[in-house]
Amino acid sequence: MDNIVSKTTLPTHANDTTVGGFLNANAEQIQETIEHARAQLRSIRVQLRIDILFSRQVYNQTSQQTVMGYFSTQPEVVSSSSPEIDINAATANFNNQIEHFNSRGSGYQVKRIMKFTISITKFRPLHGGTYIPIPPNIAKKHCTINVLNSDNKCFLWSTLAALYPSKMNQNKVYTYRKYENLLNMTGINFPVQTKQTPRIERQNPFLSVNVFYYDADTGDFCVEYRSPERQREKHVNLLLLEGENGKHHYVCITNMSRLIAHRS
Repeated sequence: MDNIVSKTTLPTHANDTTVGGFLNANAEQIQETIEHARAQLRSIRVQLRIDILFSRQVYNQTSQQTVMGYFSTQPEVVSSSSPEIDINAATANFNNQIEHFNSRGSGYQVKRIMKFTISITKFRPLHGGTYIPIPPNIAKKHCTINVLNSDNKCFLWSTLAALYPSKMNQNKVYTYRKYENLLNMTGINFPVQTKQTPRIERQNPFLSVNVFYYDADTGDFCVEYRSPERQREKHVNLLLLEGENGKHHYVCITNMSRLIAHRS
């Protein structure tokens, strides 16, 4: 995970030989560590990492062969609505990874758990709403269309601006209103959160969408959502801007190369 705000390493001992035993024995401390971070940051992503020493008896030898294995869970969002992680699910996840590690017939057994780390990052549930001006350094590149919406539908208008380009009044909502019902937005809440993008793609099987985020403090771009559906007929790139008071706003990217020139 990028932008880690805290890493907590719990002590391990020679008798820590099973993942389930270790996690259950330390469940209270794990949840307290997570709750402390959540209380400070409101919403966080949590990833558990575990380093395991494996060993096996080598044929016709009295010594043991050892090897390290490194495993981690997928980042999980923890917020006021879901203030804890599921220890049983984490145990099952790690055990599945260990089983896969041994699926090639290596014959290794868990000797002991060497290290266990709780990594926490701040989670910002990004969504786009009303109009925000494009930063001057981006505007001068002439690579975006920023629709002047007064509602919370900037995701919709920016997507339509990409799908139905116009030479006139590119930044006006009325230019795209006649296309509004051509996208299936059933069940999609406005303003659209980035995490809703996969559902929008499922409901519009001709469409794929990438969402990029612009960090005004650093001038860098990061990928908020990368579509796995790049083979589809229509592809749209959206840029998510952040304004004052935490407001966010989607704009249509018309030229990706120009936008990220000299950036990674």
